[in-house]
Amino acid sequence: MKALACLNHKTLRGKAMRIMWWHKESKLRKSGIGNVFVKNLPASIDSAQLESMFNKYGKIVSCKVVEEENGKSKCFGFVQFETHNSAISAITSLHGAVFQGKKLYVSIFKKKEERVMDAFKEQKFTNLYVKNFGCNMTENLLREKFSKYGKVNNAVIMRDEEGNSRGFGFVRFDSDEDARKAVEALNGQLIGSKKMFVGRALKKAEREILLRMENTPEEMSC
Repeated sequence: MKALACLNHKTLRGKAMRIMWWHKESKLRKSGIGNVFVKNLPASIDSAQLESMFNKYGKIVSCKVVEEENGKSKCFGFVQFETHNSAISAITSLHGAVFQGKKLYVSIFKKKEERVMDAFKEQKFTNLYVKNFGCNMTENLLREKFSKYGKVNNAVIMRDEEGNSRGFGFVRFDSDEDARKAVEALNGQLIGSKKMFVGRALKKAEREILLRMENTPEEMSC
């Protein structure tokens, strides 16, 4: 405890040490619970000062200001609290606060892929991906089903070389609002014995991000 209190963030061979309690197979750090992202920090703030700013809100597991190779601050960092409640308390108190002339941005940390997907979700869309319907579904029936929620510009079912339905297709609405209403109403609806899936048609880059998120182990910022 004395070493942690006295040596954490002290310089050793030109670099600031980071000292924390070691936990075998730590579920806390792997889960990301209590992990806070802080940006727009004054360039003069180092990891020790960042910890001093946040330690009043709860027990800190790890804390760092991200630096360039030359040791210059990138003006953002991460603080991981022991509990989610401590993180929320810090965010509530410090987000938007002005410190040394800088307005702080403080939020729950999200991986890059999650931030990108959040941005995708906020985008407007009119093209829907539909799957899990039977071979009896036709373009006309698909258009009729979706037209209850707004003007449909196009409805297509993907088919094999012999013209048989491959069980999925696309529906394009005239407006984003109507497309969202159709997703809310029809996603998960039973068509015979199958639950139909209805969602925004993803672009190639979005599908690749989802695949990476599924196949890449979680990385903790701290």
